[in-house]
Amino acid sequence: MGGANQFDEFEQRCFHRKSHSLTQIPPFGDYCFACSSSNLERVSNSKSPIVSPQWLEHHLSDPRIRVVQSDMTPDDYREGHIPGAVFWHSLADLLLPGLALNLEPSHFEALMSRSGIERNSVVVFSSSYAATAPFLKWFSDLFGHPDSYVLDGGSTRWKSEERPLETHKRRPRATTYCATSRDNSSRASSADVRAAQSNPNAIIIDARTSHEFSGEWFMMAPPIEGQRGGHIPEAIHLPFELALHPNDTFKCADELRALYASHGITPDRDIIIYCAVGARSAHTWFVLSQLLGFPNVRSYDGSWNQWSQEAQ
Repeated sequence: MGGANQFDEFEQRCFHRKSHSLTQIPPFGDYCFACSSSNLERVSNSKSPIVSPQWLEHHLSDPRIRVVQSDMTPDDYREGHIPGAVFWHSLADLLLPGLALNLEPSHFEALMSRSGIERNSVVVFSSSYAATAPFLKWFSDLFGHPDSYVLDGGSTRWKSEERPLETHKRRPRATTYCATSRDNSSRASSADVRAAQSNPNAIIIDARTSHEFSGEWFMMAPPIEGQRGGHIPEAIHLPFELALHPNDTFKCADELRALYASHGITPDRDIIIYCAVGARSAHTWFVLSQLLGFPNVRSYDGSWNQWSQEAQ
């Protein structure tokens, strides 16, 4: 894929900081993920969009399970990864030159095929960066994969709990994956954002850092020539990390509802989220749409990367 030098520069500037059956994945969305140190209490029979490290470790030997670890560099994967996990590069495998998301169905099919994933595979996404796995859930939902989940706490939690690791690179048998037509219902365009600016029932959320929102940074680093900092007019600032505990696990439902309600974000609103290139916005989409069940939530995947370059 072209643009490797651009991805390398972006990576260095921005990110070198820091017993159930498979059909009984524990529910989460309408579980009261009650505020306690234990996991979540069941309150419905809906499937969960997340799985725990305990659940995943118990099912690693199941032939339908496929684990995808995605990070900005392969370093964390090389140092030790969940047994059987394949690696996706969060930049080179998912972005086009210019840092727009590659949303071509043929590209998604190629990624899934090279990873040994079939339509009936149960895919668990993991990362050492909290926003990435929920973004990949959003990404796979676009193309209709029926069973994809987020590992709560990601690879960082997996390692902190001293669960099994392997260091060799997995080369699974390739498949021929066929995606469905892309479902754009979870996406917003720049035109949708402009319409939301004058819609009193709409709310635009900026999920980036305070430095990016203020314009001091562009994509988590100071702007360079040709880049414009700032935020979309009418947007409110709500960093995606506020939905997480310090160990990158999701906060309980009561905490999350209170957090969003305090910013005027309620289920009756038309909600659009953006960030820099669409990953962090998809994390907030995941929390609001998949965990809390808000019905009208979209991620503006063009995000600030696109908006800042367009003549508004």
